[in-house]
Amino acid sequence: MQTLPQSPSHASPNSQDRSRPPAHVADAGKPRTATGPDLEVEIISFKKFTRGALCGWVDVLLPQLGLKILSVGLFEKDGKRWLKLPQCEFESSSGERKFSSLIEFTDREAHDKFQRPALAALDVFRHGGDL
Repeated sequence: MQTLPQSPSHASPNSQDRSRPPAHVADAGKPRTATGPDLEVEIISFKKFTRGALCGWVDVLLPQLGLKILSVGLFEKDGKRWLKLPQCEFESSSGERKFSSLIEFTDREAHDKFQRPALAALDVFRHGGDL
């Protein structure tokens, strides 16, 4: 049985002091929320991590669903930004590094309903201010 790597910031709920964020975590003092046409998105934390188009890891709360999505990737390339839902990494039989989605949207419309308010909430979280 293959062991999957732990997400970058969530090795164990008890492995870190949650009373204050680590120095590399953006802390806007409180979670920030943005609401799209049908979805409210709250940013819990952002951890900067730069590798290629990857800019960092975001923890997101969808309050209407009571759902936290941890380790959402923030990507930026050629002036475009997007969030990528969590994936697991594995090695193919040929030794190639591959990724597999853990959760995904059913269609482009659902994807966009998440992206717009999530990116807006992330901007406020990282740079302060109100929506």
